Amino acid sequence: MLSCLVDARLSSIALALLFTGCTKAEPEKIHEQMKGPSPIGPAADHARRSTWSQALDTCVVVQGYASGGGKTDPLLGLGPEHPAGDIDVELAGGDEGWSAIEPGALVEVRGTVIDKHDLRVVVLPAEQLRREGIPTPTEAEIDAAQTHYVLADATVRMLRTAGQVQAELEDRVGETVDLPGVLWSRNGHWWFNHDGLDVHLEARQEITGWDAPDGPALHGRAMVIRGRLARRPMPRIDQIALEPDRDLADAFVVEVEQSKPYPVRPIEPCP
Repeated sequence: MLSCLVDARLSSIALALLFTGCTKAEPEKIHEQMKGPSPIGPAADHARRSTWSQALDTCVVVQGYASGGGKTDPLLGLGPEHPAGDIDVELAGGDEGWSAIEPGALVEVRGTVIDKHDLRVVVLPAEQLRREGIPTPTEAEIDAAQTHYVLADATVRMLRTAGQVQAELEDRVGETVDLPGVLWSRNGHWWFNHDGLDVHLEARQEITGWDAPDGPALHGRAMVIRGRLARRPMPRIDQIALEPDRDLADAFVVEVEQSKPYPVRPIEPCP
């Protein structure tokens, strides 16, 4: 029996953790745990920690989108519906190989799942925690909050280049398309990154969650956008932070009809 910590959430007030037990899965069974909808909230943390902990010390192959890099550690994005959740990546040859990949590009990573205990944790003095009516976290709970999972000694390969993505979109102008990718915003401007290529969006109110009471908390969220694809001159996305009056350039535009969950791709054992 392998003891697993399955929920570790840190706030400015305190740490709260739940414990459970789980058995270590056989490598060929990892992907079978991915079936069905992913839970949300604390249940999602439970499932994600359980999945990666059961794959500990196992070589796996995972597909997702490239994130992080540069000033932050490389991160493989799997989407909010994926039971395992995103995971850090340590390339065998150093992070330079990750920096050469277009952010958002569809990639395949092969590496060994390990756990690290180096996340920063802030714990308030015990007397302050008691005054707030929250139990003081134990050493085991603090260690759990510092724990994260990493694909170590990893290799990465792009599944499609930006040029290939652009050529595919050019062939589908005028059609209704389903594009997986990540929604981004800056200075009040929103756009969509589809497999490493930035795309403009119109009729964004059709995106699920856009009319939330507190506004659209969708920045950085992976999803599938469905709508009619067009190509026409649009203000350049790469000038959002530089120019108040951006230059026009030919760009892809999706007239949004609806959004759907990002696809859940399996975690497979290395061949």
